[in-house]
Amino acid sequence: MSTSSVIALLTDFGSADSYVAEMKAAMLSVNPELKFIDISHSVPPGDIRQAAYYLWRSHRFFPAGTIFLSVVDPGVGSERRIVAIESGNYLFVAPDNGLLSMIVARNDYTAYEISNTQYMLVEGGSTFEGRDVMAPVSAYISLGVDIEAIGNAIDKIETFEVASPSCSDDKIAGEVLSIDNFGNAITNIPGDDLEAAGDQRFLRVLAGGKDIGSIHKTFDSVPTGETVAYIGSCGLLEIGINRGHFAKKSEITIGSTIEVVRHEH
Repeated sequence: MSTSSVIALLTDFGSADSYVAEMKAAMLSVNPELKFIDISHSVPPGDIRQAAYYLWRSHRFFPAGTIFLSVVDPGVGSERRIVAIESGNYLFVAPDNGLLSMIVARNDYTAYEISNTQYMLVEGGSTFEGRDVMAPVSAYISLGVDIEAIGNAIDKIETFEVASPSCSDDKIAGEVLSIDNFGNAITNIPGDDLEAAGDQRFLRVLAGGKDIGSIHKTFDSVPTGETVAYIGSCGLLEIGINRGHFAKKSEITIGSTIEVVRHEH
């Protein structure tokens, strides 16, 4: 891989402790020219699936060559591997625990197990492998160190099943992927699937069996306080409340079933 100046960070560390700063310091000690972009450090602790979603949603907006360092690692210090994968124009470093599932679900990739201690701060076990292993490895890769020098190629990485919506002639059934900070429910139903389903005026959205209504363009398409379904900024169907918090006012949670049905009467 050629040199890169941008490292994107995703963790569940929060902002109260010094963990993120320690990782950045470890990387700057290797490559002082690095630029950091923080995707989020507010992933719910240990929530690998939410981390996978945040990474998938954000990565495509980064410049080619970006290195993504993701640390949501409930198995830190265990026998699970630490991996680096190349996919498209990007490189990803993460624990091998499913965090990269949404990146590799529909994309070709080449994977490596990180093992060369020459590029680590410590040898052997560590309770902070984000700082001691993944951070320095990412920094060395940014300098142009060949990834094959850092670890051996592996055939595949650990993944969880990435749910896809099911489609029939009169219904699309999906689920909630995430609840954002505004309380909007983000589903796994692509807007392209809804376009293919025909005139959206005749489509109705059901959340937990409750009729949400048709699909609108913006929040202001409905009165203040009303529920609205719309295609969000990442191209997926979302449900929110105009100037309100949908998740707090409904029983919808991550994993809840969302359906889009045809209703022409």
